[in-house]
Amino acid sequence: MRVVVLGGGAQGRYVAENLRDEGVEVTVLDVRELSIPGIECIKGDIRETEPGFFRQFDLVVDALPSSFGRMVMEKCIEGRKNLVSVSFMPENYLDFHPEAEKAGITIIPDAGVAPGLSNVLVGLGVLKLKRPERVVIKVGGFPENPSPPLFYELTWCFDDLIEEYTRPARIKKNGKIQTVDPLSTIQREGEGLESFTTDGLRSLLYTLPVPDMEERTLRPEGHLAVMRILKDLGAFEDRKRLKSVLSPWLKKRSKDILKLRVEIHGEKVLYFELEEKERDGITAMTRTTALSLFSFTKLMLEGRERKRGVIPPELITEKEGFLELLERKGIKIKGGEG
Repeated sequence: MRVVVLGGGAQGRYVAENLRDEGVEVTVLDVRELSIPGIECIKGDIRETEPGFFRQFDLVVDALPSSFGRMVMEKCIEGRKNLVSVSFMPENYLDFHPEAEKAGITIIPDAGVAPGLSNVLVGLGVLKLKRPERVVIKVGGFPENPSPPLFYELTWCFDDLIEEYTRPARIKKNGKIQTVDPLSTIQREGEGLESFTTDGLRSLLYTLPVPDMEERTLRPEGHLAVMRILKDLGAFEDRKRLKSVLSPWLKKRSKDILKLRVEIHGEKVLYFELEEKERDGITAMTRTTALSLFSFTKLMLEGRERKRGVIPPELITEKEGFLELLERKGIKIKGGEG
């Protein structure tokens, strides 16, 4: 099997290396000159590739920033190639379902931690309840030792980080989709953490019959107040300048932690939890995101997802199989009632 990974950043590289170790023939396409042992690296820009470029591969894995998501999806539909994408694209990818189904391909979008793994866990929980009423997802990656002035360190894409603070967050209340300003919903979570509503429900808003749903992202206390001031001052309007000012303060200085808790309320409360810490020089954010993307990719390579069209993570056939693949890679999910 031949797989092309688009993007050779931390997550794309880690996915590629894990696929290589599983005996998959891997190519990485990146705008930079890269060298990864045992992996073919091509220097190129996805914006300049023709759909025919994908025909030499059995599967496309998108590990690019969210701004490329729509373009990659359209190229894969035109080139009739299956796609697994971690992109947090702003468009509603479910709109591409008819075209993908007609092309005879399968696209698994939002194939990261949250959205991604979180969707799978929600899907599992909903199946176990007769009348699910409420879903709450709390997730976040942050430094073990946050320090001022930002109380945060960046272990992923800067542009996607800012999207969390600026993109209107959709929630579901009494069966209706509502939109809230993310930084207007800050609340304390204990253990030195706070949270705010983010737009991570995505396809869950439309695919599952749950009247109340919300995703909240975790941050160290103090960080969100700073970001709210910056937003109020209009600093988010010039992303390029904002990045140059904030990047030195967001530079990684300590190990990171990733926490995820998914609750599904109904006739009882079901929960799933994950806590990962940085180890072996790989951040918790990179490991959990990349290994989620890897596990979705393995399901596709093994032919365990046969539905055609855009299949969001909560609707994949092999939910338990996905979690087994993750556990094999050392990502263990705890669950129970209460």
